Amino acid sequence: MLATLTERRAAHLVLLAVLCATVFFWFLGETPFHNKGEPREALVVQDIVTHGNWLFPLKAGWQIPSKPPLFHWIGALASLAWGEVTEATIRFPSALLGALGVFLAYWAGAKLYDPLTGLLAGLMLATTFVYQNAATEARVDMTLAFFLALPLLLFFGMHQRILKNGLWWYLFFAIAGLGVLAKGPVSLILTGLIITAFVAIKNEWSLVLRLARHPGVLVGLAIFGGWYGIALANAGSEFATLQFVKENLNRFFVHGEDGTGHQKPLYYFFPYLFSLGLPWTLFLPPLLWSYFKEQWFKDDRALFFGLWVAVVLGFFSLSAGKRPPYILPLYLPLTVLIAVWCRERAGRTGTVAKSVLSVGWLAAGMGAMMLAVLGAAILWSGSEASSLLGAAGLQEPEAAVIWRLVQENRWPYWYLLGSAVLCFLAARNLLLSRMLPAVAQLGALGIVTSLVIQGFVAPVLADALSYREFVRRAIRTAPDAPLLLFPRGIDAAPILFYGGERVERIRGNLQTLKTRLSESDVYVILSERQWTKFRSEVPAVLLLQSRGRGANGDDPLVLVRGRGAEQASADLTRRR
Repeated sequence: MLATLTERRAAHLVLLAVLCATVFFWFLGETPFHNKGEPREALVVQDIVTHGNWLFPLKAGWQIPSKPPLFHWIGALASLAWGEVTEATIRFPSALLGALGVFLAYWAGAKLYDPLTGLLAGLMLATTFVYQNAATEARVDMTLAFFLALPLLLFFGMHQRILKNGLWWYLFFAIAGLGVLAKGPVSLILTGLIITAFVAIKNEWSLVLRLARHPGVLVGLAIFGGWYGIALANAGSEFATLQFVKENLNRFFVHGEDGTGHQKPLYYFFPYLFSLGLPWTLFLPPLLWSYFKEQWFKDDRALFFGLWVAVVLGFFSLSAGKRPPYILPLYLPLTVLIAVWCRERAGRTGTVAKSVLSVGWLAAGMGAMMLAVLGAAILWSGSEASSLLGAAGLQEPEAAVIWRLVQENRWPYWYLLGSAVLCFLAARNLLLSRMLPAVAQLGALGIVTSLVIQGFVAPVLADALSYREFVRRAIRTAPDAPLLLFPRGIDAAPILFYGGERVERIRGNLQTLKTRLSESDVYVILSERQWTKFRSEVPAVLLLQSRGRGANGDDPLVLVRGRGAEQASADLTRRR
């Protein structure tokens, strides 16, 4: 199929659009929020839509967000267009920018090489595991990746004289400035480092001077500088401390207890580089061999994409704070390089095919690993399986839920078996030097994996961890009375999001809680742990308990109702 579409650019675009719709948009709103990150971003979008705070939105109407608002602006526009704020509209920016990133990969491959290379690059990026995850989550990682990729490809397109109109430079600076509002100055720093490294190796320092003197610099500065000026005017030192010091300087430079979390060693990303990029990082070892052995870096295109990968990996490896999604921006250039490698070897035989054989054996090994996991799922005990899932990087509550899912259903066994078959078929084609059928089979593996995770695994995780249904039940239980939240010891973001303006935080200690519960018509949401600890001292009756246990898997909620001062006094007297 791929071979017949070699020169049909319109067909390529339609195929990639259908692929993106399938793996990014199909299940976008099916799963409620059940982790810590998504509802925090959702609260900012909700504030924009509810209160119209476009210039300086707040989290839950009072807290300064940890990230600039570009992601939230797009989510708010999607929510207004849809007519309400939902999980789908909040995740929409990631899906949209993820799809546009796939088309950027296609443009890079098609314009710089040939249309089939572009198709392969787009297919590979859309079916890369980490990219699929980022495109279906309400997090700012995909926003950063896109607004780093677009100015870099604009720069390189102008450098190669593919984009010749002088107005492209103004767009380059405008997009680079807008990218700062994705996740802070890191996008501008990475763009500058990659371009500087390329210019230095090419010894084209005059280009740096031309860029620095270009009037478009003022456009970029006005875009991000204008917003940061508004933010500083609104929140002053508190904003500067959070978004400049804590989220950028401390996260990059500060190790240990004074850092901002996610403290990891220098080598942390190297195993993730391979595992997050599956199935396409099976091609990474021979790609690296070709890059240096065959001196690909002498070609401007391979040099630029290679520097892009190396700078992103090196920059975040030097950072004190690390999370696997941080290296998401390197997968677009990496998949372009892999697509070029596959395109050059499609149909070749002889000595060149030895590198293809190595990928074939890696694919066979991946299939054997799938069968081993299938056997473990059938034979192992719960504790052994949980240890295996933990070693794979899953948190304890997620590992427990997934293991229960495997035990109670048969489709995970069929998924593992089918995945193993696809790996073995791809391995066979690679061992026979049939590159394009192997790419199609590995792409099918990526599509199936995405649909299984979004359609089956995520809903089960959400059912065990999400607070959405509990909050909705609480609202129905107290349709007219005040609904309060005692946030101590729990992640309040999903409760505040799903409760909206119906939920009010109790700001204070246990004594404050007791005082509010003395009002007979007050309903309070608090953690089951807190309720168990203080129920003998609190004048309230238990009404509801949550099925969802929170992102940590150990924070179920309860809804209690105050019984009034007189009833509370009688209860306490009776207990004595």
